[in-house]
Amino acid sequence: CLGQSVGPLNSFLGKKLTAWVFQKAALVTVRDNQSRQLLEQLGVRIVTVLADPAYAIGYDQESFHKKNGYIVLSLREWMKGDQENINQELVKFIKWLKEEHNLKTIFIPFQENEQSDLQRYQALAKIMGETDYFSFRQTAENHQEAMDIIARADYVIGMRLHSIIFAVLNKRPFLALSYSTKVKDYVSTLGLDSWINYEEIDFENLKQKFQEIRGNYEQIEKTLEAKKLHFTYEFFKHEKLLKDLLNGIHS
Repeated sequence: CLGQSVGPLNSFLGKKLTAWVFQKAALVTVRDNQSRQLLEQLGVRIVTVLADPAYAIGYDQESFHKKNGYIVLSLREWMKGDQENINQELVKFIKWLKEEHNLKTIFIPFQENEQSDLQRYQALAKIMGETDYFSFRQTAENHQEAMDIIARADYVIGMRLHSIIFAVLNKRPFLALSYSTKVKDYVSTLGLDSWINYEEIDFENLKQKFQEIRGNYEQIEKTLEAKKLHFTYEFFKHEKLLKDLLNGIHS
């Protein structure tokens, strides 16, 4: 089990099944200390905290790092919270970004299936109507295109965990919309508090958080640069663990 986030586990059956699966694994790595602690409480031993496998991408296209006056927005379908109200509040925020800071919003999807991210874009676009404040770029089948768009952005507003990881890879200040503990737990590993609970989204808290990030832009960039280097180094520890595992299997 590689690069996992674990929890929350609220049911007896969920805890038992999770413990059973991870105890059967020959190797377990997780993305954050909270996941390690939870697995250890369930009786899983030898859990290693390492970086998400996405850090293997090692993206560093400096030619793309000129900011182009837009933010990237990543959303997914989710069953909790008042979706209609959340969409209305996000639209207010998108309009404010353009009118107050001249920042256009570009929506990029990270997944296409029965819970396609495209559904969230369509819901927002229906409220926005015809406007040049908001647009869509297809990236779900091409991570390189998503990386390139984020590299040229000023900020990332992300619900998908990997939109935040891509922001770190490109040293782009971000605001994470935490729909799961794995999102805020990951942000905490960066030493940042640039997240809000998805169910608590409203225009005022989005605006307040954004202003805090904007006011500390250069310091956040420096933090993300250091974390990018650290996590990239940490990821490659997976290589040794896997080699040791395979050598043990074949010996």
